[in-house]
Amino acid sequence: TAGSTGGNTDVNDIISQITVNAGENSTDNNFGEVLPPPEPASISGFVYCDDNDDGIKDAGEAGLSNVTIQLLNAAGVVINTTTTAADGSYSFTGLDAGTYSVVEPTQPAGKNDGKETAGSTGGNTDVNDIISQITVNAGENSTDNNFGEVTPTPGIDIEKFVNGIDVTDLNVLPEIAAGANVTFTYDVTNTGNVAFSQAEVLVKDDNGTPDNLADDFIPALVTASDVGSDGILSAGETWIYTSATMAAQDLSVTTTSDANFIFSGSSSTTGSNGNIRTFTANGVTVDASAHSRSASGDWNTGYVGIYDGGLGVTNSGESGSNHRVDNGTQVDYLLFEFNKDVTVDKTFLEYVVNDSDISIWIGDRNGTDISTLSDGLLQSFTKENNFTSSSNSRWADINDSGLTGDTLVISAYTEGSNDEFKLKKLNTSVSESVGNGEYLNVATVTANGVSDSDTSGYINSVSTPGIDIEKFVNGIDVTDLNVLPEIAAGANVTFTYDVTNTGNVAFSQAEVLVKDDNGTPDNLADDFIPALVTASDVGSDGILSAGETWIYTSATMAAQDLSVTTTSDANFIFSGSSSTTGSNGNIRTFTANGVTVDASAHSRSASGDWNTGYVGIYDGGLGVTNSGESGSNHRVDNGTQVDYLLFEFNKDVTVDKTFLEYVVNDSDISIWIGDRNGTDISTLSDSLLQSFTKENNFTSSSNSRWADINDSGLTGDTLVISAYTEGSNDEFKLKKLNTSVSESVGNGEYLNVATVTANVSATVIPAGTQAPRPH
Repeated sequence: TAGSTGGNTDVNDIISQITVNAGENSTDNNFGEVLPPPEPASISGFVYCDDNDDGIKDAGEAGLSNVTIQLLNAAGVVINTTTTAADGSYSFTGLDAGTYSVVEPTQPAGKNDGKETAGSTGGNTDVNDIISQITVNAGENSTDNNFGEVTPTPGIDIEKFVNGIDVTDLNVLPEIAAGANVTFTYDVTNTGNVAFSQAEVLVKDDNGTPDNLADDFIPALVTASDVGSDGILSAGETWIYTSATMAAQDLSVTTTSDANFIFSGSSSTTGSNGNIRTFTANGVTVDASAHSRSASGDWNTGYVGIYDGGLGVTNSGESGSNHRVDNGTQVDYLLFEFNKDVTVDKTFLEYVVNDSDISIWIGDRNGTDISTLSDGLLQSFTKENNFTSSSNSRWADINDSGLTGDTLVISAYTEGSNDEFKLKKLNTSVSESVGNGEYLNVATVTANGVSDSDTSGYINSVSTPGIDIEKFVNGIDVTDLNVLPEIAAGANVTFTYDVTNTGNVAFSQAEVLVKDDNGTPDNLADDFIPALVTASDVGSDGILSAGETWIYTSATMAAQDLSVTTTSDANFIFSGSSSTTGSNGNIRTFTANGVTVDASAHSRSASGDWNTGYVGIYDGGLGVTNSGESGSNHRVDNGTQVDYLLFEFNKDVTVDKTFLEYVVNDSDISIWIGDRNGTDISTLSDSLLQSFTKENNFTSSSNSRWADINDSGLTGDTLVISAYTEGSNDEFKLKKLNTSVSESVGNGEYLNVATVTANVSATVIPAGTQAPRPH
């Protein structure tokens, strides 16, 4: 700026033509200076193919050209747009200092979004395809604000588990018992970088039959394994699928061989009943015996003979001439007890007379030899009948159901009467396990063009079925039969049974049979079947799995009276020669076999008055002279008064009969039996007799006689005998009185055996009770 005297400033940094006069001061010739403009800033980076998806642009990772990149100011407004060069680079220059964002608005074709990386001046990459908060100063360059892209590489993996076991070696398969529970689970992992929707992921199992698509099954997704419950199997995420729980297949390999028996011999037609004949064919041994059943249901052993025509039966009611199997007066049965389970196929019947209809039973005897057949035993087997209209020898095709068992019974048809034959041949077969197969199933997963599979499976564990039963009496486990619980006769008793599967083979409820012999091992008719406590069935699936325990219970019943008593007779004979009169109310005492009785006389008038009388003893027995009689009338009679003899015993007795002598006219009598409850009776009364049990005993004879009294078998310590109270012409003397005494001599015990069968069997040590011991 030219000063106070003027000048020229046309040329920068020069003030010219400043003219001053002498003494003049040219002031304010000033040079003004200004700050230079700020240097521009820039933001740059790359869009590239991040092959290893690590967010770092490594050497060799190619840039992606022609990708649009936007520049946004701090307000989020797009202020510039560019596209990447051939090497994938982009830049925004001439920028003022400030805060910016760069955005990739459109994903490059054929690429998936990778990782964004803030550049040299920092920034934020929380949102896909945006690098925000890039701050630059004047002249500053923010480099390497890069957008990584990845090439889509979908991948899927499936790992299959058998009951939680990952089978990595098909030579080492897990062991699962046939019939036991088996569940397959499947871990499906997204091993690529492409997410799959649930609809795109298909898991399928070939169910061990790769050539049969019809039985393939689709496992179910465990929805809880879907992270975020978004229905998207993201990269690196694992979903779990599961099959339904199923029963493991029986993989045992069996062979079947025939065991055909031909019965031929020349035995006698009679012999010892209950004999046994033993035969062997191809390693199978069978014991044959004979039995018969009468029309009334009685079972007996018979004699089994062997003849050219085969086996025959001579039952206990036959002679040797009738030695076929027949259904005449008794039905004949042949019992075959094999040493192993067999499947019976057919039998050849020879020497047929009339007809050869037969009945057949097949079952298991549970390791016990059968001494004689019974209705109960046969009812526990499976029965069928086989009919023919021919009287010729024939093959009878039996066992239509193909049942297997160790016991066979063949009889003449049980409802017939004209069937006679001998049993010549019996064809059976035996199936035996010779090894163990394997179950292999392949699981496959497919998802949008990629797939994977995994094979797993199992073999059967060596089948070791086992069963155990523990029995409780009112909750007490009897482990020592010498220490039985004490339960009073008539008190409630309940038996409970813990049945445990001790093996590795599961049993269905139908296969588990619990039976109690009710303390009578030789009487099947009163056996009872305890009931399953359904709440003890874990899972309520009706399957007794390995290690599982079921509880059974009997009905509550009354404890039996187990006291052991002996009965002895105490028979009194009354004979003497007393006077016919004496003091009223006298007592005569007698003893027989430890029993003592006091006898006294009483009478009742027609008006109901009671009095004591005089009891005399004579050659003819005891008599009564009542207060209204003279000695000439000293029998027991029912004249003007009714005479009574009172017998007070020192213990309870059971009166059986009395002998009446010196009878005049008739000897109808009345009898009362009861207990006086420890109190001696001074005189009889109506009320006392009403508290006793009364009966009358009549006769039409005027002779001496035995009077059978006490039809009900009552026991008591007091007996009253009178001339019949409603009569008027009965007179007698009481010569004899027969009684018996039952006394406890100890305590018995109730022992009952519980058995459980389920392809195997177990028997509990007998549990039981005894009566409480006296204290």
